Amino acid sequence: MLNQMVSAIPNVVAALLLLILAWSIAAVAKGIDEKVFVKMGVHKGLTKTKIAKDEDHGKDLLTSVGKVIS
Repeated sequence: MLNQMVSAIPNVVAALLLLILAWSIAAVAKGIDEKVFVKMGVHKGLTKTKIAKDEDHGKDLLTSVGKVIS
């Protein structure tokens, strides 16, 4: 029993490292997506299509989308 637990430790450590790496990549991608969308003027387009009330609301929606993506 103890031998099985000890032999599983490398797999658990590898899984944790993969989880941390994936989380880091998602955080960076979220930041990039939000900035790119704002620079492209997507928040203004959301205002023109009446999806957003104003540009600030459009930016808030883009932030929400960034949270969903990551």
